[in-house]
Amino acid sequence: MSQLLTRESLRPTLAHPIVRQNVIYFVGSFLALALAFLYQFVAGRLLGPERYSTVAAIFALYFVLLVPGLMVTTVAMRQVAVLKASGRLGELGEFFRRATTWLFILSTSGALVLAAIAGPLSGFLHVPVGALFALVPAAVLLLPFALNKGVLQGEQRFLWASWIPSLEALTRTALVAIVLATLLGATGAILALSAGVLFAYTASLFPLRHLLRNGQKTLRVRTETPAFIAPTMIAVIGITVIYTVDVLLVKHFLPSRESGLYGSVVTMGRVIFMVTTSITTVMFAQVAAGVGKRASSLRLLGGSAVVIAAIGAAIILVFTVAPGIVLFPFGSAFSEAAPYLPFFGAAMTMLSLANLLINYLVATHDARFVPVILLADLAQIALISAFHQNLWTVIAIVFGVSTASLLGLLAVVVLGRRTRRVVDRLIN
Repeated sequence: MSQLLTRESLRPTLAHPIVRQNVIYFVGSFLALALAFLYQFVAGRLLGPERYSTVAAIFALYFVLLVPGLMVTTVAMRQVAVLKASGRLGELGEFFRRATTWLFILSTSGALVLAAIAGPLSGFLHVPVGALFALVPAAVLLLPFALNKGVLQGEQRFLWASWIPSLEALTRTALVAIVLATLLGATGAILALSAGVLFAYTASLFPLRHLLRNGQKTLRVRTETPAFIAPTMIAVIGITVIYTVDVLLVKHFLPSRESGLYGSVVTMGRVIFMVTTSITTVMFAQVAAGVGKRASSLRLLGGSAVVIAAIGAAIILVFTVAPGIVLFPFGSAFSEAAPYLPFFGAAMTMLSLANLLINYLVATHDARFVPVILLADLAQIALISAFHQNLWTVIAIVFGVSTASLLGLLAVVVLGRRTRRVVDRLIN
């Protein structure tokens, strides 16, 4: 009887679209994350801390380059969600084709700029210039690939949206051991990254093939979309700077060995941020599509925050009680990084919650988060540039900035809720 009750009670929960989409996207994202970390483990074990520092730094640079791509993904996700919710499905194809053309032009231009500044940039980061050139092919596809992911998420096709990144990570991981075995070193590892992007982008066109056919030619972009782009851009840039600038500054200021150790800490700590991104993405899509309004959207936000906090706490516990097991895939050369793991994990939990609040505010057209995130970015860059005596100092700064950002954003959400209550009372 208890089993029957349990099954009957579970069916409505699992049938709910928000729960089902969260489960699908979470499982797919977890697979992509596992494969992405396998790539890092292979590179770290085969290269060692000093040469792995180059891979960690260029990956941080790649995340910076992804800023416009993340903006494209977010804007595309909202635009497609709005078109779908309003029944304007015939305009999706025109939107997709027009955006793809322009984004290829912009992305190629950006890749040429990257190639032009590869020399000075390699000097600043202390990395081989060939490793930077190896990133250029990925840069060419950066914006079109971001568009494809945003369209899939906006259509709420979360199975495909999670499978495509898994394919990218699988290709990259399968190739990295081969290219490292050929003695190409860190440059070969970045070539594997570019190959993964190319293969996954090609595959992402398959579920979107219906948008490549001739369809409605008139695209009526809502007037709210241009106003939505600016805060979205700031949101993406803000989180990405906090998320990556520490790695670049550590690579510039500290010795290669310490930079490599920090790279392993960051790689493991980012598990929290990456795993919880699926929760944030599903919440954003639901709120942006108008499913959750006012009280219901706040309940969705609160439930998402609880899940993110629980995941962060669980991973921090693992970092605390079994740091040797966590770092084992990197090899014994990275064992000195163990003490840093729990503290960096705490910082990533704070940042994940801050990211959730930013996405909620963007989805509800509340741009008051902008000064909070900009101040956080400036503070992190200034503090690490001034105080970088050792890794403990850097991690303390990252934790402090992430926590301050979370508290500031929470104040914005609470203030916005109280303001709406006052307005409602005045109207009624």
